[in-house]
Amino acid sequence: MLEKRKSVRIEKPLTIKYSLETEDKKSWDISFIKNVSEAGILFDTNKQFHAGENLLLMFKIPLDPYNWIETKGSVIESLPHTGGSFSTRLKFVSINEDQKKLIRDYVVWFLGNKVPEIPLSSQNEKRKAERIYKSLIVSYGMRNHLGVVEKWDITTVMNFSKTGMVFTSAYICGNEIDFMIRLPSRPYESLNIRGKIIESKALRLSNSAVSTGTFLTRVEFIDLKDDQNKMLCDYVDWLINNDPDRPKKEGA
Repeated sequence: MLEKRKSVRIEKPLTIKYSLETEDKKSWDISFIKNVSEAGILFDTNKQFHAGENLLLMFKIPLDPYNWIETKGSVIESLPHTGGSFSTRLKFVSINEDQKKLIRDYVVWFLGNKVPEIPLSSQNEKRKAERIYKSLIVSYGMRNHLGVVEKWDITTVMNFSKTGMVFTSAYICGNEIDFMIRLPSRPYESLNIRGKIIESKALRLSNSAVSTGTFLTRVEFIDLKDDQNKMLCDYVDWLINNDPDRPKKEGA
Protein backbone atom coordinates (compact mmCIF):
# COMPACT_ATOMS: atom_id res chain seq x y z
CA MET A 1 0.00 0.00 0.00
CA LEU A 2 1.40 3.38 -1.00
CA GLU A 3 1.05 6.05 1.64
CA LYS A 4 1.15 9.76 0.81
CA ARG A 5 2.93 11.18 3.82
CA LYS A 6 1.98 14.70 4.80
CA SER A 7 4.42 14.93 7.72
CA VAL A 8 8.13 14.36 8.17
CA ARG A 9 8.80 10.92 9.65
CA ILE A 10 11.94 10.08 11.64
CA GLU A 11 13.54 6.71 12.39
CA LYS A 12 13.85 6.62 16.17
CA PRO A 13 12.94 3.81 18.61
CA LEU A 14 10.52 4.94 21.34
CA THR A 15 8.74 2.80 23.91
CA ILE A 16 5.00 2.28 23.34
CA LYS A 17 2.10 0.52 25.06
CA TYR A 18 -0.82 -0.57 22.89
CA SER A 19 -4.18 -2.31 23.23
CA LEU A 20 -7.02 -3.15 20.86
CA GLU A 21 -9.83 -0.68 21.50
CA THR A 22 -12.60 -3.29 21.37
CA GLU A 23 -11.15 -5.44 24.18
CA ASP A 24 -13.43 -5.31 27.21
CA LYS A 25 -10.56 -5.68 29.64
CA LYS A 26 -7.62 -3.72 28.26
CA SER A 27 -4.43 -5.74 28.26
CA TRP A 28 -1.50 -3.52 27.35
CA ASP A 29 1.31 -4.97 25.27
CA ILE A 30 4.68 -3.23 25.13
CA SER A 31 6.83 -2.65 22.06
CA PHE A 32 8.91 0.09 20.46
CA ILE A 33 8.16 2.56 17.71
CA LYS A 34 10.28 2.28 14.56
CA ASN A 35 9.40 5.68 13.13
CA VAL A 36 7.09 8.51 14.09
CA SER A 37 5.55 11.72 12.77
CA GLU A 38 2.75 13.96 13.97
CA ALA A 39 0.43 12.02 11.64
CA GLY A 40 1.20 8.44 12.67
CA ILE A 41 3.67 5.72 13.62
CA LEU A 42 5.17 2.41 12.54
CA PHE A 43 5.89 -0.13 15.27
CA ASP A 44 6.26 -3.86 15.93
CA THR A 45 3.28 -5.79 17.30
CA ASN A 46 3.03 -9.39 18.47
CA LYS A 47 -0.10 -10.04 16.40
CA GLN A 48 -1.46 -8.99 13.03
CA PHE A 49 -4.20 -6.36 12.96
CA HIS A 50 -6.71 -5.59 10.23
CA ALA A 51 -6.81 -2.31 8.34
CA GLY A 52 -9.29 0.04 10.02
CA GLU A 53 -9.00 -1.47 13.51
CA ASN A 54 -8.40 1.08 16.27
CA LEU A 55 -5.62 0.72 18.83
CA LEU A 56 -5.29 2.61 22.10
CA LEU A 57 -1.75 3.96 22.44
CA MET A 58 0.53 5.26 25.18
CA PHE A 59 4.04 6.45 24.39
CA LYS A 60 6.62 8.96 25.61
CA ILE A 61 8.50 11.65 23.72
CA PRO A 62 12.03 12.38 25.08
CA LEU A 63 11.27 16.11 25.19
CA ASP A 64 8.68 15.30 27.89
CA PRO A 65 9.92 12.09 29.56
CA TYR A 66 7.61 12.31 32.60
CA ASN A 67 4.27 12.12 30.78
CA TRP A 68 2.64 9.59 28.48
CA ILE A 69 0.95 10.67 25.27
CA GLU A 70 -2.39 8.85 25.33
CA THR A 71 -4.12 8.69 21.96
CA LYS A 72 -5.79 6.36 19.46
CA GLY A 73 -4.68 5.18 16.03
CA SER A 74 -6.32 3.48 13.07
CA VAL A 75 -4.40 0.62 11.41
CA ILE A 76 -3.32 1.27 7.82
CA GLU A 77 -1.49 -2.04 7.36
CA SER A 78 0.03 -4.82 9.45
CA LEU A 79 2.61 -6.97 7.67
CA PRO A 80 4.63 -10.05 8.79
CA HIS A 81 8.13 -9.23 10.00
CA THR A 82 11.16 -11.24 11.11
CA GLY A 83 10.98 -13.25 14.32
CA GLY A 84 7.22 -13.76 14.21
CA SER A 85 6.31 -10.10 14.81
CA PHE A 86 4.33 -7.73 12.57
CA SER A 87 5.18 -4.25 11.30
CA THR A 88 2.04 -2.25 11.98
CA ARG A 89 1.52 1.21 10.52
CA LEU A 90 -1.26 3.45 11.75
CA LYS A 91 -2.49 7.03 11.62
CA PHE A 92 -3.54 8.99 14.67
CA VAL A 93 -7.30 9.53 14.84
CA SER A 94 -7.69 11.22 18.23
CA ILE A 95 -4.71 13.41 18.94
CA ASN A 96 -4.94 16.96 20.25
CA GLU A 97 -2.95 19.97 19.11
CA ASP A 98 -0.65 19.96 22.15
CA GLN A 99 0.29 16.33 21.47
CA LYS A 100 0.85 17.07 17.79
CA LYS A 101 3.08 20.01 18.67
CA LEU A 102 5.14 17.90 21.07
CA ILE A 103 5.76 15.28 18.39
CA ARG A 104 6.43 17.94 15.76
CA ASP A 105 8.91 19.73 18.05
CA TYR A 106 10.67 16.43 18.73
CA VAL A 107 10.94 15.65 15.00
CA VAL A 108 12.46 19.10 14.37
CA TRP A 109 14.82 18.70 17.34
CA PHE A 110 15.92 15.22 16.24
CA LEU A 111 16.63 16.28 12.66
CA GLY A 112 18.77 19.17 13.85
CA ASN A 113 20.54 17.42 16.73
CA LYS A 114 21.91 14.08 15.55
CA VAL A 115 25.32 14.76 17.09
CA PRO A 116 24.06 14.51 20.73
CA GLU A 117 22.68 11.03 19.97
CA ILE A 118 25.48 9.53 22.12
CA PRO A 119 27.05 12.47 24.01
CA LEU A 120 28.69 10.30 26.64
CA SER A 121 32.48 10.05 26.69
CA SER A 122 32.49 6.85 24.66
CA GLN A 123 35.83 7.55 23.03
CA ASN A 124 37.50 7.38 26.45
CA GLU A 125 35.69 4.21 27.49
CA LYS A 126 37.63 0.95 27.65
CA ARG A 127 35.00 -1.47 26.49
CA LYS A 128 35.20 -4.96 27.89
CA ALA A 129 32.71 -6.44 25.42
CA GLU A 130 31.34 -5.81 21.94
CA ARG A 131 28.44 -3.37 21.95
CA ILE A 132 25.16 -4.22 20.21
CA TYR A 133 22.97 -1.53 18.65
CA LYS A 134 19.56 -3.18 18.95
CA SER A 135 16.44 -1.75 20.59
CA LEU A 136 15.27 -3.48 23.76
CA ILE A 137 12.41 -2.61 26.10
CA VAL A 138 13.51 -2.06 29.68
CA SER A 139 11.77 -1.12 32.93
CA TYR A 140 13.93 0.70 35.49
CA GLY A 141 13.48 1.86 39.06
CA MET A 142 15.33 3.02 42.16
CA ARG A 143 15.12 1.21 45.49
CA ASN A 144 13.89 3.06 48.57
CA HIS A 145 15.40 2.83 52.07
CA LEU A 146 13.65 -0.52 52.51
CA GLY A 147 15.28 -1.94 49.39
CA VAL A 148 12.01 -1.92 47.40
CA VAL A 149 11.37 -0.35 43.99
CA GLU A 150 8.15 1.66 44.47
CA LYS A 151 7.81 2.94 40.90
CA TRP A 152 8.96 1.47 37.59
CA ASP A 153 9.42 3.52 34.44
CA ILE A 154 9.75 2.20 30.87
CA THR A 155 12.22 3.19 28.19
CA THR A 156 14.24 1.83 25.26
CA VAL A 157 17.85 0.66 25.42
CA MET A 158 20.04 2.36 22.80
CA ASN A 159 22.93 -0.12 22.92
CA PHE A 160 24.15 -2.88 25.19
CA SER A 161 26.78 -5.55 25.71
CA LYS A 162 27.42 -8.47 28.04
CA THR A 163 28.69 -6.02 30.67
CA GLY A 164 26.44 -2.94 30.45
CA MET A 165 24.15 -0.71 28.41
CA VAL A 166 23.13 2.84 27.47
CA PHE A 167 19.50 3.94 27.75
CA THR A 168 17.41 7.12 27.87
CA SER A 169 15.92 7.99 31.23
CA ALA A 170 14.34 10.65 33.37
CA TYR A 171 16.53 12.14 36.09
CA ILE A 172 18.00 9.45 38.35
CA CYS A 173 19.04 9.94 41.98
CA GLY A 174 21.55 7.41 43.28
CA ASN A 175 24.38 5.19 42.13
CA GLU A 176 22.60 1.90 41.42
CA ILE A 177 19.43 1.02 39.57
CA ASP A 178 17.24 -2.06 39.04
CA PHE A 179 16.16 -3.30 35.61
CA MET A 180 13.61 -5.67 34.12
CA ILE A 181 14.71 -6.37 30.54
CA ARG A 182 12.67 -8.21 27.92
CA LEU A 183 14.94 -10.19 25.60
CA PRO A 184 13.35 -11.24 22.27
CA SER A 185 14.85 -14.71 22.83
CA ARG A 186 12.79 -14.98 26.06
CA PRO A 187 9.68 -12.84 25.32
CA TYR A 188 7.59 -14.18 28.20
CA GLU A 189 10.02 -13.58 31.05
CA SER A 190 12.05 -10.64 32.32
CA LEU A 191 15.76 -10.51 33.00
CA ASN A 192 15.93 -8.87 36.43
CA ILE A 193 19.36 -7.36 37.04
CA ARG A 194 21.07 -4.40 38.72
CA GLY A 195 23.35 -1.78 37.26
CA LYS A 196 25.91 0.69 38.56
CA ILE A 197 25.57 4.14 37.00
CA ILE A 198 28.81 5.09 35.24
CA GLU A 199 27.64 8.30 33.61
CA SER A 200 24.41 10.23 33.01
CA LYS A 201 24.22 13.37 30.87
CA ALA A 202 21.28 15.53 29.89
CA LEU A 203 20.45 15.78 26.20
CA ARG A 204 20.42 19.45 25.27
CA LEU A 205 19.18 21.47 22.36
CA SER A 206 21.82 22.24 19.74
CA ASN A 207 24.06 25.19 20.66
CA SER A 208 22.01 25.77 23.77
CA ALA A 209 22.13 25.24 27.51
CA VAL A 210 18.46 24.21 27.46
CA SER A 211 17.95 20.58 28.49
CA THR A 212 15.40 18.37 26.73
CA GLY A 213 14.49 16.79 30.08
CA THR A 214 15.92 13.43 28.99
CA PHE A 215 19.17 11.87 30.17
CA LEU A 216 21.45 9.43 28.42
CA THR A 217 22.59 7.01 31.09
CA ARG A 218 25.35 4.40 30.93
CA VAL A 219 25.39 1.53 33.43
CA GLU A 220 27.60 -1.43 34.19
CA PHE A 221 25.83 -4.65 35.22
CA ILE A 222 26.61 -5.80 38.76
CA ASP A 223 25.86 -8.86 40.91
CA LEU A 224 24.88 -10.99 37.92
CA LYS A 225 23.89 -14.53 38.83
CA ASP A 226 25.14 -17.39 36.66
CA ASP A 227 21.76 -17.97 34.99
CA GLN A 228 21.28 -14.23 34.35
CA ASN A 229 24.75 -13.91 32.84
CA LYS A 230 24.13 -16.94 30.62
CA MET A 231 20.79 -15.60 29.39
CA LEU A 232 22.37 -12.24 28.51
CA CYS A 233 25.47 -13.75 26.91
CA ASP A 234 23.46 -16.23 24.85
CA TYR A 235 21.35 -13.42 23.37
CA VAL A 236 24.34 -11.17 22.61
CA ASP A 237 26.23 -14.06 20.99
CA TRP A 238 23.17 -14.92 18.91
CA LEU A 239 22.86 -11.34 17.68
CA ILE A 240 26.55 -11.18 16.79
CA ASN A 241 26.39 -14.38 14.78
CA ASN A 242 22.86 -14.55 13.35
CA ASP A 243 20.98 -11.25 13.31
CA PRO A 244 20.27 -10.39 9.62
CA ASP A 245 19.92 -6.70 10.51
CA ARG A 246 23.38 -6.52 12.09
CA PRO A 247 26.03 -4.93 9.82
CA LYS A 248 28.65 -7.45 8.73
CA LYS A 249 32.31 -6.72 9.25
CA GLU A 250 34.45 -6.41 6.14
CA GLY A 251 36.01 -9.70 5.18
CA ALA A 252 33.48 -11.65 7.27
